[in-house]
Amino acid sequence: MCDPVSVGFMAVAMIAKQQEQQAQQAAIQQQNEMARQNEEMQIAGMKRDVGALHDEQINIAEADFESAEDAAEAKLQLSIEAKRKESSLVAMNFENLGGGGQTSDSILANHRRGTLGSLNDIENNFLSGLKKRKTAWDNLERDKHNRWYTAKSNIMALPRSGSQSASSKMFGIGTAAVSGYGTGRSITREQPADPTKTA
Repeated sequence: MCDPVSVGFMAVAMIAKQQEQQAQQAAIQQQNEMARQNEEMQIAGMKRDVGALHDEQINIAEADFESAEDAAEAKLQLSIEAKRKESSLVAMNFENLGGGGQTSDSILANHRRGTLGSLNDIENNFLSGLKKRKTAWDNLERDKHNRWYTAKSNIMALPRSGSQSASSKMFGIGTAAVSGYGTGRSITREQPADPTKTA
């Protein structure tokens, strides 16, 4: 036979346990929602940052093409000018032009050497710019990877939690019911008469 006090304690314990489980579930849902929002923000930020870095890489590639075009045009113009000057030198009277013992061959050799030096300078400047842009490209590529790892780390840093299974919840409520019933029984249990007291 069940006494009403024990049943009352059992009901209160079951309700308290159920409310505790509901509060835990709400906290888990809130934590998981925060993690989901963080993940969305991290991914959006990473896409935006990587997109900007990619745009910079496109600018570098375009600068490479422009630099190559500029170098080719400068070499062409220098070659045209060199041929014009060489033709002028050949057409002139080398004996009068040389003076001081310079021969026509040495005048042409000096002219060609100067032209080759100028062409070499153009090529060196182009290659130097190319190397600098390659370094900048590599740095941007590294920044993209670092941004990806940072976003991944930030996503993983905010924990997610799993929910209790239905059987686990029922077991918890059952355990609370038994505990509440036990508490109620201990309160209502008749105490044996104290033999030292007289009536």
